Amino acid sequence: MAMIKCPECGKEVSDKAKACPNCAYPIAEAKNNNLIRIKLGTIKSIGFSGKQKVSIISGNKVLWEGTAGLIAEIKVDQPIQVEIKYHLSAMHYGGKCTGIIDPSMGNKYCVNARQGIMKTILELQRVDMIDTD
Repeated sequence: MAMIKCPECGKEVSDKAKACPNCAYPIAEAKNNNLIRIKLGTIKSIGFSGKQKVSIISGNKVLWEGTAGLIAEIKVDQPIQVEIKYHLSAMHYGGKCTGIIDPSMGNKYCVNARQGIMKTILELQRVDMIDTD
């Protein structure tokens, strides 16, 4: 028996538990699911009204493609390094960030996108809740 962190509340719980004794999160389902959800923030840019293409890449493999503002869902069995790339358009600068997605640490992540001076700043972070939950 090993102790793991509950993906929902972060408390220590047995990996054999069916549910977290603190918050009732279904540990057994979470272990078998390995579905990671990543909310992709939008870049606010003056004069840019279209949806920006986003790719999630690990190594040379594209795991997901879509547009900013969506929630990407990907299955991973173990921690992986990902690059999240907001593609360039003819008039607007994109950007990218890298990070590790670890299903044992939680299945919800968010990319915060904000326009800096002459560049876009992107940050990948694990979150407890996605606003559509």
